Amino acid sequence: MVKENRWLFVLAFWGYTMGILIYMAFSYQSTKESILEGIDRNLHTAASAIPKILAEDFHDRAYGAGSISAEEDERNIVRLTQYARANGLHFLYTVIKEGEDYYLTTSSRSQEEERLGNYVQYFELYNDASSKLKAALGNRERGVDEYEDRWGSFRTIFIPQVSPGGRVYLACAEVDVAYVKKALSHQLYRVFGEGGFLILIALWVFRIFHGESDRQNKIIKNLIDTTDDLIFYKGVDGRYLGANKAFCDFFGKESMEGLSDADILDAEQLRLTQKSDEEVVRFRKNIRLEYGGGHPLRGRFFFSITKSPILLRGKVVGILGIARDFTREKLLEENRLELNRHLESRVQEEIRKNLENEQMLIQQSKMAAMGEMVGNIAHQWRQPLNVLGMILYQLKEESNEGKLTQSSVEGVYQESRRIIQLMSKTIDDFRDFFRPQRQRKRRSIKEMVTSTIRILDASLAYHGIECKVEIPPHLEISCVEGDFTQVILNLIGNARDAIQSNCPPQKIIHIQGYESEGAICLEVSDSGGGIPLEVAKRVFEPYFTTKKEGTGVGLYMSQVILKKHLQGEIELVDPECAKFRLKFFPSKEA
Repeated sequence: MVKENRWLFVLAFWGYTMGILIYMAFSYQSTKESILEGIDRNLHTAASAIPKILAEDFHDRAYGAGSISAEEDERNIVRLTQYARANGLHFLYTVIKEGEDYYLTTSSRSQEEERLGNYVQYFELYNDASSKLKAALGNRERGVDEYEDRWGSFRTIFIPQVSPGGRVYLACAEVDVAYVKKALSHQLYRVFGEGGFLILIALWVFRIFHGESDRQNKIIKNLIDTTDDLIFYKGVDGRYLGANKAFCDFFGKESMEGLSDADILDAEQLRLTQKSDEEVVRFRKNIRLEYGGGHPLRGRFFFSITKSPILLRGKVVGILGIARDFTREKLLEENRLELNRHLESRVQEEIRKNLENEQMLIQQSKMAAMGEMVGNIAHQWRQPLNVLGMILYQLKEESNEGKLTQSSVEGVYQESRRIIQLMSKTIDDFRDFFRPQRQRKRRSIKEMVTSTIRILDASLAYHGIECKVEIPPHLEISCVEGDFTQVILNLIGNARDAIQSNCPPQKIIHIQGYESEGAICLEVSDSGGGIPLEVAKRVFEPYFTTKKEGTGVGLYMSQVILKKHLQGEIELVDPECAKFRLKFFPSKEA
């Protein structure tokens, strides 16, 4: 009989061991998928946050080295670095494609880069990017990849984004592959350690249930007492048959034998524990759950608990459990989420401030334009008012001399009427410029430029400036005319001021239009002496001006208007003659 019981014990033990091994395999695979899913979810959230961290029109202005100010570049890097480190990521960055080449437009910094002082540069060539990343940019599809480049081996998520101006770029977030492998290795060790303990405990419990209590049992008990995990076994009636030292210490008991969960848990904890025990006994399966609560000395705690049925002769005779403390990891995760919420709040606040600043710049630009227009009205009206004055003086003289005739009165009337109509047309031109109409339609570039010059005509003539216009009549774009006019007014106004300041022998503003590689180009240059190189680097920065009474918002707002409303771009192509090139892309027009 003893021999038969021993064989039953051996079979039960090996059956239990095989069950534990199968459970370990499923547990590892399930947790591996969960870990990768958690990492990818974190990467996806971070990549999606990048457009909120950067200025909304950042990628509309990112055209070649120097197109973004050093201050803005550093601000982007700092924000991305803060977000990456708060979320345990290695890099956050953005990628664009120009021609056949790929470029990094901004990137966070790793601690290793800061230590070595070896940073990613704005608009750095990135042709060694993975093929999946390049394909994602070309196909505008999200992707996940593990690859190796000059910075190391990474697991990366990339999400295509489209700027307000229609420019496509990739927002990317990545972690070091070594970090992923470390997380998976840690889980593998945890599963094997947990399984080993369960097998060891099972051996001990089976021996106890068979009434064997010898030196080997004591050795096993001592081994179990050395672990920090909480280990227990109890009968199906809920009474504890034993527990290791860590379990007893946690609940402040010398021994757990004979006690029940009601002796150590509150009502809610007791309900959850009894429910999980019933599942183990009823379905004869291993279950895993996470459990949290409060402790009078330790405060908040969280455990990952695995419970297994103890089978003897095919019958469940008890429950074996092991609880692993993951309080530190849980609290770190909560802190990370709270930091993310705080950072998201800060990002939204920065976005709000940027929008307010932009609105303020727009308002300042309008006020500056209004002041400019008042001056132009004065120039436009000065000559016709002088002519009207002379006509009225002539009319008075003829009346005094008795030479006034019906014919001369009619002539004075017609001439005065013509001049007044001209002055009224001037008011209409200025009113059209300030009218807040937002209707887009196809318009001739030449006609819009000519109309804009008409506003400045008297001012240009007063300073002896000739405006040469060479624009084919067929060039058209879809736009709101007021937006286009404001940009051209800024450029011509700057050219006029430069010529007036430097007094060159030839006072010429040259405006030329043409088509190139699917784009409509408009170049504005002048003979005013050019722009110094140190100034040329900063002409598109807000509040930067070299004029004594300038606002520094004209060119900046011209750039904003072009990007956001005209689907175009502006660049300074030749500082020596202050040549600015405007590009309009008909394919992007709504």
